[in-house]
Amino acid sequence: QELAASGRIADANIERALTAMQRFALVARLMRVGQVYVLATSAVRDAQNSQSFVSAIEQVMGADVHVLSGEAEAHFAALGVLAGMPNFSGVVGDQGGGSLELSALAKGHDAVGETHELGVIRLQDDSGGSPAKAAALARSRLKSSRVLKGNKARTFCAIGGTWRSFAKLLQVSSNYPLHMVQHYTVAAGDAEKLCAEILAAAGAGKPYPGSDQISASRRDLIPYAAAVLGEVLRAGNFEQLSFSALGVREGYLYHL
Repeated sequence: QELAASGRIADANIERALTAMQRFALVARLMRVGQVYVLATSAVRDAQNSQSFVSAIEQVMGADVHVLSGEAEAHFAALGVLAGMPNFSGVVGDQGGGSLELSALAKGHDAVGETHELGVIRLQDDSGGSPAKAAALARSRLKSSRVLKGNKARTFCAIGGTWRSFAKLLQVSSNYPLHMVQHYTVAAGDAEKLCAEILAAAGAGKPYPGSDQISASRRDLIPYAAAVLGEVLRAGNFEQLSFSALGVREGYLYHL
């Protein structure tokens, strides 16, 4: 939050993160975990005050922090999809709070990993809280994408907590009988329609369809996730949208 404007991780957020990591460290010790891998992504990669934060995390966890580049993050996201869907072929997109990573995945190998400043929290800040402006920003920032330019893949695979919440909205709206996201697949046109409905509702200051089904921590971020997803699906001219519950974390373990 506010990283794009200030260039720094806010002190209050560092404190919250350290408290959370202290809990993780305690759980890891109680479970007698043999090896701990600590990964840092967009916010730590970009923040001016990240080094002191990283040092504090290393002290808490008793392990080195691996600050991933955008390309490495895209690579491990693709491997996460591969770990759960070995035959997947298409474009992988991992949207977090600060960035969106894209990569092409085919025949068990990924290529052209890239990162864009299209995370949901960053967009919320950059757009001044306007999902419509967020969609315009996404459209502009995706013009530089080598992955989407001239894309011939039929399927886009979405990773990330807010996109998983979007998948839940799709399931609720279609009375889908299962409540699992892994490999859940829909027509891209259906997803684009829901993206438009969410943006229209947000623009009118009304709750979007199914918002009461989404956790409070994700509810306000869904319109920004929808803004990016709609633009990605159109830019890549995709026919299908799949969702993966596995991402960077599982991809990093998979590569080991």
